[in-house]
Amino acid sequence: MLCKYPDSFQQIHAILTRDSLIGGDNRKTVKGRDYFDLLWFLKKSVKPNLKRLSEMLGKDMKMPQLRKQLDTEVDILVNRYMNDFKSDLTPLISETDFINVYIDNYYEEYCRFSELVFS
Repeated sequence: MLCKYPDSFQQIHAILTRDSLIGGDNRKTVKGRDYFDLLWFLKKSVKPNLKRLSEMLGKDMKMPQLRKQLDTEVDILVNRYMNDFKSDLTPLISETDFINVYIDNYYEEYCRFSELVFS
């Protein structure tokens, strides 16, 4: 699929490079919106623009390498930052029931749709 969503690589770039810190103790966190957008793009079957992403990262990216890095970042998200993920989405989505179901199912959805896009 030709990329009609030009910002798709920007969310991926952010996930791979962003250092988000919160609080007076500069605790590491994530931007939940980046992961929300990532899953949205995957559900739309949007393939990342590897050429542009490689330029932004300053290194040559291939699809298997990108998938492995994103899998690692999503694994970190679901094992360490689910509360931060939920907190970041709460101001954007008024339906708390939706957020809870979305958060609970994120990993399974990511796995299912990333398999389709990255294979």
